[in-house]
Amino acid sequence: MTVRMTHTAGGNTRDLLVTLAYLPYDSDIPPPSKGLRKVTDYCSTNKMQLVTGCDANADYITWGSMDIKPQGEYLMECLISKKTEFLNPGNEPNTISDREVTDMTPGTDKVGDLV
Repeated sequence: MTVRMTHTAGGNTRDLLVTLAYLPYDSDIPPPSKGLRKVTDYCSTNKMQLVTGCDANADYITWGSMDIKPQGEYLMECLISKKTEFLNPGNEPNTISDREVTDMTPGTDKVGDLV
């Protein structure tokens, strides 16, 4: 699901997309989903900001996991290469039924100014 929003501040209007993403827990390295890649490319081409609510299933301490696993390391490299900022960096691990929850909200560079 993706929603397009318009933000007006100081006489300037900017478009912002908000999307949801799920990365499967049962893959060694989580490939970006086709839908997420399509939205990311669209925002890049049209110079739009993007916020993604993500169930990453990829452990990495930056988003509150207790450990770093290969899929988390790969995802972190992808996010850094896209100049992503974390809107919820997290500092406490989340657990449900002894299973770590790896939810995060990455956004395009400087999107935090709009959120």
